[in-house]
Amino acid sequence: MRLPSSLVCNLLKNPLGIFLLVILSATASLAQISPPPRSNFPTSSVATSDDAFSLNFNPAGLATERGFQAFYVHSYYSDSTFKGDDALLFALGGLAFQVEWMGYGQVVDWRRYSLAFGTRIHPYFYWGATYSWFGSKDKDYDKLKSWDFGFTSRPRRFLSMGGKVSNFNRPYLFGKRIDRTWDFGIALRPFGERYTFALDGHWREPKGFEKVTPIARIFA
Repeated sequence: MRLPSSLVCNLLKNPLGIFLLVILSATASLAQISPPPRSNFPTSSVATSDDAFSLNFNPAGLATERGFQAFYVHSYYSDSTFKGDDALLFALGGLAFQVEWMGYGQVVDWRRYSLAFGTRIHPYFYWGATYSWFGSKDKDYDKLKSWDFGFTSRPRRFLSMGGKVSNFNRPYLFGKRIDRTWDFGIALRPFGERYTFALDGHWREPKGFEKVTPIARIFA
């Protein structure tokens, strides 16, 4: 928050005003910001994601090792100031690599590189991690690096559970720490492999739960 210079001068003339300025400055320094936006990937649950897109939703899903996969994603927007977003993904043998690039016209352009892995540590339990770093002409984005961790548990064929923490290291962006976020999900396949019903919850520190997302899929 930026105060008018005239108001700042008046506050500096008395002890109470100085105290108020100190409190406002401390509050601003503790403020948190949301993570940078992501590309518009196909919707998935942290409990069921098990392909190359798991790098974004839950890296533990890479442990299923589906074989070589490659995807290209591009989104168009009606806002002419936004050039759109693109992403290129590769996955093989529990490993995945992704590059995203965003264009915001005259605001900032950046690229996000991500490397992830997933592994099985128990017949019914998987875990994984994603490391992301940025490239940009903007110095704040250019030095941004983050860690994500996830797990998946599938004790039965009809039941899957998963969780993910994003920005675990809470990196700095524009001098402020990025919020750490948590996603939890549970998925059921009560009628076999064809139908999947999932429910995901999103929790952001320190705000708490922000949304619950129901997901239903039918596979032909």
